[in-house]
Amino acid sequence: MLRKLLSSFILTVIISSGAFAQAGQSGIQGKVIDKTTGEPLPFANVILEHNGVQTAGAQTDFDGNYVIKPISPGTYTLKAIFMGYKPKQINGIVITSEETKMVDVKMESTAIEMETFVVTDYENPLIDKGKTAVTAVISQEDFENMAVRSATAVAAQTAGVYAADDGSGNLNIRGARSDANYYYIDGMKVQGTSNLPKSSISEISVITGGLPAQYGDVTGGIISITTKGPSRTYFGAAEYITSGYKFGNDVYGLDAFGYNGVEASLSGPLLMKKDSNKKKTEVPLVGFF
Repeated sequence: MLRKLLSSFILTVIISSGAFAQAGQSGIQGKVIDKTTGEPLPFANVILEHNGVQTAGAQTDFDGNYVIKPISPGTYTLKAIFMGYKPKQINGIVITSEETKMVDVKMESTAIEMETFVVTDYENPLIDKGKTAVTAVISQEDFENMAVRSATAVAAQTAGVYAADDGSGNLNIRGARSDANYYYIDGMKVQGTSNLPKSSISEISVITGGLPAQYGDVTGGIISITTKGPSRTYFGAAEYITSGYKFGNDVYGLDAFGYNGVEASLSGPLLMKKDSNKKKTEVPLVGFF
């Protein structure tokens, strides 16, 4: 019994340490230009932050283009800095799995060097050029407000997905058989169950058409689950759900089934990244949940 528990703990640590790398098919790219003339700004510094911590960065080329990838799904802040221009900050850039977000930055020239940023909120374009697949994305916030508790049940509510009513939980996507669907957790194909604690899921993506090339010969659909990954801080949660209690042959509560469920989770960092001076940063390398 102890060996099984230890094996499960080690597997969880390994999964959470590799979450960022394996879910890293997403990215951000765009162009940094002069707001007035439209001319590209070469060698501008572009910084990407998540929860106030710098996670990635890039420098524009001769044509003002930049590319930042791979990155994990989440909500980011993008900052652009260039000599002779007001620093620009764009908040609320939501990155989903298997997506390359196109974010162009327009900067204003100034004769005075400024340390404060010109802050704007990201506006979703009418047509997203970086998204070629037909994808429904359910964020952590949306998932928490749903009555369902599994990724399969969430996928069943997506357009083009039919859930069998025989209690099996099998999904038919765009008319394909249930065994033609593939499940991925943090970029890794899963054989068998894909059940995870609700509190450990960051995002669920359901791809029903225009499948990316990396999925090969999939003839159905893709249910991709992204976990929260290593956390900078320690936290825990517990949840108890009940519809009634059974005493003998009688059930007292909301229904006649007397359903009871308990879920608990604990997450935190185990190993933090170090900077060039061998000092710990706020970026976790290995964590657990």
